Amino acid sequence: MARLKKVAVLAVVASSALMLSPSQASAGFLPAFTGNTVMFDTPGRSGVVSFAVYQNTGGDWTTQLATQFPGLSPSWLSGMDTTAAFVYMYQVVNVSNANGKIDNFRVSDYGLYTSAGYFADRVFSDPEGRVEGTAGNGNYALGTPNPPANSKSNDDTVDGVPTHAGEVITSSGPDNIVADPNTTNTIDPGSVNQSLPGFITFNFPTSIGKLQGNNTNQWSSIVFLTSNVAPTYWAGRVTDGVGDYSDGDVPVASSEPGTLLMIVIGV
Repeated sequence: MARLKKVAVLAVVASSALMLSPSQASAGFLPAFTGNTVMFDTPGRSGVVSFAVYQNTGGDWTTQLATQFPGLSPSWLSGMDTTAAFVYMYQVVNVSNANGKIDNFRVSDYGLYTSAGYFADRVFSDPEGRVEGTAGNGNYALGTPNPPANSKSNDDTVDGVPTHAGEVITSSGPDNIVADPNTTNTIDPGSVNQSLPGFITFNFPTSIGKLQGNNTNQWSSIVFLTSNVAPTYWAGRVTDGVGDYSDGDVPVASSEPGTLLMIVIGV
């Protein structure tokens, strides 16, 4: 069943990669690159990453998003590209069933990102509520229902296909971007760098942790990257910043999405 689901998602991703360009689509979120991925290679360093990609066909995307989602304003960590063609958004939820913490979130980097930042205390939401860890409402993924995320058998293999995609974000719909009043457990990144070759890394000065005593997990605010290159899927990682990590497919900017797709289908 899981493999059939991945094949179905792959068909959507493949057709999207062939057709996608700023001149061929209207501004808005791309359903084929909106959803979630379970990263559970290492139970003590495990998370669910929800994601969305916004396509800007001209103008200032920060103004466009602020109009749709009042109060949404970027905090910049590197660069300040307000006219980029694509905005890659990610939110990390700790789902560790051990005493784990997440200090970094990493995205495959082919040298095509133009800036990075985050939306302070902003999270995704869906019909089950805000995307939060068990320290909040426990709705840990963008998409209904939540995917299983409590063992290695639920882990997404990096093969160009995420755990789930196809969500539709609108300012009036159940799939949305909202403010999270639980600011203590909504963790913002403090910096971004390229300390690990092949990845761009968001660093969290306060770990996205498993809270002691009450067995509950925290989550991040939405972080973002900008690029003028259309998305495909490849590796993202949640890590403790030392060496342990779990990975899975997330939207990434790649100049050769067709190459990655051929890898996936074995051409």
